[in-house]
Amino acid sequence: MGWLWLWWWGCVPPVPEIVVPAGPPPLPPVDGAVRVVLRVPEPHAARVEVELTAPGSPGEVTFRMPVWTPGSYLVREFSRQVETFEAVDAEGRSLPARKTAKNRWTVEGAGAVTARYTVYAHELSVRTAFVEPELGVLVGAALFMEPLHLPGAAYDVTIEPPPGWPQIETGLDAHPSGEPNRWLARDWDELIDSPWIAGALDVRRFEVQGVPHALVTAGADEAWDLEATADEVRRIAEVEARLWGVIPYDHYDVLSVIAEAGGGLEHLDSTLVMGRRAHGRDPEAHGRWLGLVSHELFHAWNVKRLRPRALGPFDYEREVYTPSLWIAEGWTAYYDDLILVRAGLIDGEEHLKRLGKALGALQRGHGRRVQPLSESGFDAWIKHYRPDENAANRDVDYYVKGALVAWLLDATIRANTGDLRSLDDVLRLAWQRFPAGYEEAELRAVISEVAGVELGPALAEMVDGTGELDWAPALSWWGLRFVAPEAKEPPEVWTGLEVGVTVGTVPRGSPAEAAGVLTGDELIAVNEVRVGGGDLAPLLIGRAAGETISLLVARRGRLITLPVTLATRPTETWELEIDPGASPAAAARRDRWWAPPAGIPLKAAP
Repeated sequence: MGWLWLWWWGCVPPVPEIVVPAGPPPLPPVDGAVRVVLRVPEPHAARVEVELTAPGSPGEVTFRMPVWTPGSYLVREFSRQVETFEAVDAEGRSLPARKTAKNRWTVEGAGAVTARYTVYAHELSVRTAFVEPELGVLVGAALFMEPLHLPGAAYDVTIEPPPGWPQIETGLDAHPSGEPNRWLARDWDELIDSPWIAGALDVRRFEVQGVPHALVTAGADEAWDLEATADEVRRIAEVEARLWGVIPYDHYDVLSVIAEAGGGLEHLDSTLVMGRRAHGRDPEAHGRWLGLVSHELFHAWNVKRLRPRALGPFDYEREVYTPSLWIAEGWTAYYDDLILVRAGLIDGEEHLKRLGKALGALQRGHGRRVQPLSESGFDAWIKHYRPDENAANRDVDYYVKGALVAWLLDATIRANTGDLRSLDDVLRLAWQRFPAGYEEAELRAVISEVAGVELGPALAEMVDGTGELDWAPALSWWGLRFVAPEAKEPPEVWTGLEVGVTVGTVPRGSPAEAAGVLTGDELIAVNEVRVGGGDLAPLLIGRAAGETISLLVARRGRLITLPVTLATRPTETWELEIDPGASPAAAARRDRWWAPPAGIPLKAAP
C-alpha cells in the first residue's frame, strides 16, 4: 500500500452538510393492531405463554416464527422451543390448526384469530429468551409469530409480569393509553428489533444533545458504580454523536444484564449487552465492557441505518447474504476502542494494546492466507458462529481483519489529504448518500472520493484477496512501531501443539502438522516418557531446534508413534508502542487521531 501515499489536494471533498432527520414516524392507530399478550405464570419453569390476536383473517391465516435475529447471522431455529400451539376465534371456540413447516402454523378461521402457544425460554444470551423468577430477558425473534396476512401491521404488546419482575424496560414506545407494561410497535420489524429486560432494575437517565438516553441495569452488585458507569456511557454517546454529526433516534436505552454472561446485540433504539460482576471490580475488565457498549451504540448509525442494502428489510426465514460485514462489523470494531480514547475513558497506551491484540489475532492464524475478507462476511452463516478446530487454519474474522483494514484506510485517507480528511468523513458522506442502504461498490467509491485518489485496486487486494497487509505506512503516519520480541536463550523449541490431553488445532506449517499429528489424537508419551496432563513443555526442556522426538499418540483406539522434528518457536510480536524516534509531525498526527471530534454543528431538519 505504500504507493498510495500521494498528496492529492484538489480532490478533497467538502464536509457534507448534516441534517437531523425529523425522527421516527408517529405511532400508528391502535385500532387494527395485532394484539400480543405475554404471560409468565410459572417463571421457575422457564416458560412464556404468548397470546397473539390477528384481526381480519380471510379464512385461513399462517403464523410464522423467525429462524434468526438481525445482527446475529446464524439460523437458530427459534421454533424448536415452541412446546404447544392452539388457536381460537373471537368467541373462544377452537379452530383447526396444523403445522405446515418447521416455523409455520396454519389456522382455519375468519375474522379475529387468536394463536396461543408456549415457548421454553431458558437460554441466557443477547439473542434468545430467558425467564426465571427474578429476571426476564425477552428477545422478539425467539418469542413472536407474524400473521402473514397482515404485512405492515402495528403490534400492541402487553406483558403480565410475575411478582419477581417489578420493572420492565424496552426501547419500544409506550402505548398511547399510558397503561403500565404496554407498548406499541409500528410494525413487525420494530417489534423484532426491541428487546425487554425485567426484574429489579437500576435506571439511570441522562441526555446527549437534548436526546434522552438511559442505562438500565439488571443484576449489578455493589462493585458496580452505576452512577459513574452511566456517565461513561454518556461520554461514549456524546463522542459518537459528534463524530457522526447527527443523532438519528429520539431516545436510546442501554439494557445491561449482569449475569456472568457476555455479548451484545444492536437494535434501532437500544442495545442489549451482558456482563459479569468482574466488569464492575476490575478496571481493565470494565474497560472491555465499555468497548462493548461503544461497539453496540455505534451500530445505531453503522448497520441499523447506514447499512448494506441486503440488511433490511429482512427475510426472517432464510439467510441474508452480504459480503460487507467487514464494513458493518469490522469498521464498528475499529471505532469501538477509538471512541473510548476520544472520550477519555482509556489512554493511548491501552488503545495500542488492544490494536496490537487484533494484529496478533490476525497474523497468528493461517486463515488470512486462505479466506478473503469479503468471503468471511458472506460465510458468517456457516462459519463465524460455528468455529471448529480448523477455523484458525481456514477462516478469517471479519471483525478483526475488518477493523485492521479500517485502520489502514484511515491512515491512507489522512495521508492523501494532509490530515484534512479521515475515515470519519467516509462515514458522514455515506450517511448522506445512502439513506436506503448501499451496495458495496458504492461505498468503495466513496472511500476513494474522500481520499482524493483511486483506492479500488488496493481495496480489492485487502478485501477480496488473501495477501499480507502492509502495516508500515500506518505505523509511520502515526509514529508507531512493533515491540521488539524478547530474545530467549536458548531459543524456545516448538511443536505447534497446545497444552491438552487431546489435540485441538494443528497449525498449518507447524512441526506437528509435518509429522502427521491429527486433530483428536490423544497425547501419550514423548520418547517413551508419559505426558503429564497433556503438557509437553517439561519434556522439551533442554532440547534444540532440529532435534527429532518420538511422539506416541492414541488415534481411534490404536497407538501410533510419530517422529516430530522440533523447530524454534516463532518470536514475532504484534504488540504496538509509540516509536520514540518518530517525528514531531507524526506525534501531532497521532494526537489528532486520538482527539475528541470537534463535531459538526447540528442543523434542524426543515
